[in-house]
Formats: sequence, C-alpha cells, structure tokens
Amino acid sequence: MKVPRLLTVGTAALLSCPLATACAAERPPAASTPAPPYGDATGTPEARTYTLDLSIPSSSPPAPRAWPRGSRAYRMQQALLPVFGSLRRQPWPAGVARFGDAVISVMGQTQVGARETEPPTCDRWAKGVWSDFASASGEGGGLIGMASLADARDSPFTGVFAAQAIVYAPADRLRELDRPPSDACETIKMSDTQRWWTADVTPVSVRLERAGDLTAYKLVDVAGDQATVWTALLRQGSYLMEIRFADLGAGAQDGPVPATFLGLVDAAATRARSILG
Repeated sequence: MKVPRLLTVGTAALLSCPLATACAAERPPAASTPAPPYGDATGTPEARTYTLDLSIPSSSPPAPRAWPRGSRAYRMQQALLPVFGSLRRQPWPAGVARFGDAVISVMGQTQVGARETEPPTCDRWAKGVWSDFASASGEGGGLIGMASLADARDSPFTGVFAAQAIVYAPADRLRELDRPPSDACETIKMSDTQRWWTADVTPVSVRLERAGDLTAYKLVDVAGDQATVWTALLRQGSYLMEIRFADLGAGAQDGPVPATFLGLVDAAATRARSILG
C-alpha cells in the first residue's frame, strides 16, 4: 500500500485516502490525449480501481467530551456500534456533540460520503445527516453521535468501510431527516475535491425483523467508477440512526442489497434499542 501524502484543506492538515491501493493524493495527472474507457491504447480491458474519499486528521483528533455517566449523551455514545464482524472501530474516536459544535465537521470527515456536493442543499444525502448540524447552533438540546468502522485485518483500509450516526432531536426534526430526497436531489454531483462525478440517489426497499421499517437508499455513480454507498435511516423514539456502508471490493453495485449491510443495520439497531430504549 502506498503511503498517503498530507493534503491541506483550508487550515487543517488532513490525510486523504480513498480506501484503495492508492490515495487521492497519489492519483496521476489527467492524460493530455483522451484514452479509451477502461483499457489501454488497443482497447484491451483493464481492472477498475474503485475509490472513496475519506479524510482523517493527520494528528490525533481531540478526545471526545466526557459526558456524565448516565446522561443522554453518554448513553448515545455507548449505543454506537464498536464492532461488527471484521469491521472495527478505528483510532479516531466515537463521540457525541451538541448541534453547532465545531467538532461535528471534524467527525463528519470520517463518514462515508462526498467532500463537496452540487447543489449544496443535497448534502444530507451525499455526505450524511451530520451535515445538517455542523452549524445548527440554534437547535437547543439537540445531540449527534458519530462513529466509523473499517476492516483493518491486513492493512488500514481493505475496502470495506461503514459509518454510523445517532441524532437526538424533536420529533418534527427527525421526520424531516427521515424523508426521501427531493426531486432536486435525485441526482447529485459529488466531489472528493480532486474530481467530480454524478450519482443517482435510488430508493431501496429494506425491512429487517429486529430493525423494523426503515428508509434506505443507495448512491450509484452513473459512470460506474465510484463504489456504491448504501444508506439506511431508522427512527427509534426520540432518536434517528443513520448507517452508511461501502465495499470497494464489490465496486459499483446495482443489484441486491449487500448482506453485510443488512447485518450491520440489524446489529446497530439492536444495540441502540437495548441502550437507548
């Protein structure tokens, strides 16, 4: 695996890695003449390399706030899934923050999604629900917890990555988060800050016995170059949980819902229900 270079985004030094054999910073410059799609000059097919942007603070991120034991925020942090199969919680810690806290944007960089979107009003579906609360300081009492899981058995990133968010907010706010994308967000332009692609937001029919009814969709790159991102949203009382999942080994998926994704949602829902009620 190539050693990723440090990139500077704004004033923060970040390690930007697309969860593949080469990081975004290692991508070669565009060819001066057009090349045949997915092949060499003779048209011979070559294997695609699927990428997904992920930014990790180059230095140790701030430790999560130590919430009082038994408080709502403490229980939300405990409800975040620490492990699922070969997926393990990574060194960047899980944490819970009040709406509008600056740490939300830092934690959001470890979620599965785009760095930039067009139009920005589609951030919720392209980046994750956290993007609604990075500057939502006016929503008093609201909390969001986030965690990230990756398969790190052989190397830091083998291609399977998941992210979880739990939101505590008034019922009308949760209903807004749980709604399908508007017509304007059925197709979204997404970027990892180095290139843009277009993704269709496609609803997915999912029902799990223990998780119950949920809203699910997938982000599918129309060109087939980016790995499919699967997302599920589940309401539990005063909480909404989001699970985002991508498997670079499977590439662009337009078939059945991955079994690993279904199991992940079921396990996360079961743990959250047992702790949050």
